[in-house]
Amino acid sequence: MKKFKSIIAIVLAVLMAVGFAACGSKGATKSTTADDGAIEFGKANYSEDAPVEIGTPDKQLDADKIYNSVKYEADMFYGDYKSTDKSLYGSDGYFDYKSGGFAEFYENAPKMNDPTNKSDYSKRIVSTLPIRFEAGSSVGYILSSIKDKNVCTLSLVSKYESSDRPSYSEYYFTYEVDGNKIKLKGFDYDTESNDDHEITKVNYEFNGFELEYEFAFRGRELTLKQGDKSVTLRSGYSMKINDTSFDASAYLKSGAEGLPNINRIMLERMHDKGSKFYTDFLVTRDRDDYDYFVHGNCRMEDNGLITFTIPYKDGTVTYQFVYFFGGQELVLTDGDKTYFYTGSYYDYYGDSFGDNIDAEEKDKLGEMDEQQLQQIEEKKTDLMDDLEKEFKAEGIDVTVNKDTGELAMDSTVLFGGDSAELSAEGKAFLDKFVKAYAKIIYNDKYDGFIKKTMVEGHIAPISGTTYESGLPLSEERAKNVKDYCLSIKGTEKLKETLETKGYSQSKPVKDKDGNIDCDASRRVSFRFIINLDK
Repeated sequence: MKKFKSIIAIVLAVLMAVGFAACGSKGATKSTTADDGAIEFGKANYSEDAPVEIGTPDKQLDADKIYNSVKYEADMFYGDYKSTDKSLYGSDGYFDYKSGGFAEFYENAPKMNDPTNKSDYSKRIVSTLPIRFEAGSSVGYILSSIKDKNVCTLSLVSKYESSDRPSYSEYYFTYEVDGNKIKLKGFDYDTESNDDHEITKVNYEFNGFELEYEFAFRGRELTLKQGDKSVTLRSGYSMKINDTSFDASAYLKSGAEGLPNINRIMLERMHDKGSKFYTDFLVTRDRDDYDYFVHGNCRMEDNGLITFTIPYKDGTVTYQFVYFFGGQELVLTDGDKTYFYTGSYYDYYGDSFGDNIDAEEKDKLGEMDEQQLQQIEEKKTDLMDDLEKEFKAEGIDVTVNKDTGELAMDSTVLFGGDSAELSAEGKAFLDKFVKAYAKIIYNDKYDGFIKKTMVEGHIAPISGTTYESGLPLSEERAKNVKDYCLSIKGTEKLKETLETKGYSQSKPVKDKDGNIDCDASRRVSFRFIINLDK
């Protein structure tokens, strides 16, 4: 499935050249495949007239040493790895059993009886080394919706005892990583659908097909070994396009630590008189008031090193890492820290929507394309900005959290001490706040965009207070704020959309050092819920 985070994209387009391509764009520099097999992506930055050169990293890494010592995780396998044996492919560039290569592969690979073959009239023998391995987003929407397991598919060559001609079939596995071993358990699945024929659930059952490999990564290559036999697969391989058909376009994995300011890394192949590449980096608002793309210069080496330079307005930054590159997803490590750019556009934008969408409606995000989600994200960002400007113009002291969508009011302004009764000062504050809030969310630009508004009560996690003991106060405060807001003239539209919830001390506010800020935690918040049907 697919999911997302915050973006107002201003795309600064500069074409780059790669590999075998010639480039006639102003300011772009022609590049070739080096003797060591490295691919150097074309040069660009903010100005076509001032291309950025690949810089020198602070430390030159030893790729072999890092591959041998890094702690392997399931996400490192994300991608699509295929055999580079051209005898397995037909003239159209796809696997073709008529080509003759399958027979040779079948004879040279370890084999076993296929436990998924239930036929009584003919047994099927299957190779246990794959000609293709896919994991992560490459397995497709249905299988990737299985969230409690890591899922992969293997293309294995098989042959019926009654036939002389081998072919290949796709098998489904869950997998776990243990040191330099990957353990796989085969499964069968079926789906459940609603009246509109939309898939609502994926059911799976293990079928007894189990495999185990020793593995090794090196650049774009994944080697799987079983006994004294092994196969080496390559990401982004295409027999048709000179082995340069790969492109990466992955967002930072949800909840993972990323490189400073970098939310997305994109290496995109374009077809225009050859293979042209963009090297794009989606940079966060940490360096400016908005997210934006920059175009950098990147060099990927077959030994597993990747070096890239990113041009910012205040200078360039150069990184070097060892990479795991599955064709879309990109994992980077220096041996100490690992950065997982394995998220989809759904992951990136869905995180941004977060608490501004009803939990029961989050599956709708998976039915939207990237453009639709980006439009919703941009509208949400505009709404948060407009609310913040209106509160500031009216002198209303509200903490606007653009990440969570929370509009927090200091409870000491609303209530006296530990009371849930609104003070005169609190009522005067709400008079101004509600009118400003309604003025923005019900104007022509946003009318219909907001499905409902949650009024939420919070208390500070102080010693001697439990969730249960603090819940009544937080609930009563939220209810009293709602009731008063509905009594204010000119806010009739809010009547059917306000709902309340108390959270006790379960959602404290933390400062930049991760410590709980008790004063900020004592609050009542407004949080709007987006109408995904509009």
